[in-house]
Formats: sequence, C-alpha cells, structure tokens
Amino acid sequence: MHCPPPSVLAPQLLPPLLLLAAIGGAEARWYSVVDYGALGDNYTDDTVAFEKAIAAAAATDCSTAPTGCGVFVPGHAKDLPGPPAAYKIRPINLTSHMALWIQGGARIVGMPDTHAWPIIPPLPSYGQGRNHGAFSPRYTSLLHGENLTNFRI
Repeated sequence: MHCPPPSVLAPQLLPPLLLLAAIGGAEARWYSVVDYGALGDNYTDDTVAFEKAIAAAAATDCSTAPTGCGVFVPGHAKDLPGPPAAYKIRPINLTSHMALWIQGGARIVGMPDTHAWPIIPPLPSYGQGRNHGAFSPRYTSLLHGENLTNFRI
C-alpha cells in the first residue's frame, strides 16, 4: 500500500491531502510498516518491517509526490479496536528525502537488550565518559541518521 487508506487518515488532514493530490496529479507514496510485517504488539521485534519500509521510501522519487512520501506508522497495527500500537525495534538508520509519519497513539519502543544496540565511535567533544574514560563506547540512537537532508517526522 503506498498511501494510508482514507479510514486511517486524520479527518482534519483528509481534505488538504485530497486537494493536493487533485492539484498535483500524483498520488502520495506512503509505505506502511504494517504492510512489511510489523505487528505493533510491544513484544515482537518489528525492526525488519521498518527497514523494508524505509528502503521502499528511499527508492521512491519523493519530488513527484506533492502529498507526501515516506514511512507510515499506524496508530493501530490492525483494523481492529484495541490499544494503540507499540512497535518494538532495534536502532534503525533513516534516509534523506522522506518523512516518518507516526500516527496518533502509535509508539516506537526500543528493544531493552543492549546487545541489540550498535556501538558507535565516541566523539572527543563528548568529554569524559561515565564508565570507561574519555573515549568510552556510545550506543547509537533509536532513530538514527547522519547528514540527512529533507527529512521530517
């Protein structure tokens, strides 16, 4: 699915999105993490689904999508009533020229296992490390990107 169905769009956003689509003549390109296998049950590791959706968005020319382009994280992983979705992931790398649309209620939760978090080289500007001296290892952030341009959440 390239665009969230109208049933999951916020009602206040629907008219502007439809207007932009009519004016621009191009459809929005949103890649839902659920379409790539995310469960949002706060138990399953949904990292691969996020990575696949990000890769699909990265392969899209967002300059031709006036109504938006990027990764969509639904507030409910299934079309059923119930608690909002909580997507448990390991750190992921984001990409330029896309948006990460996190629908109301959705949560992105980091895996509690520190072995799932990559260690990145320390920067001298960080100063004295808490546990291992001046150049102690640092874990990457949950949503990570270096030198990104034209990225929105």
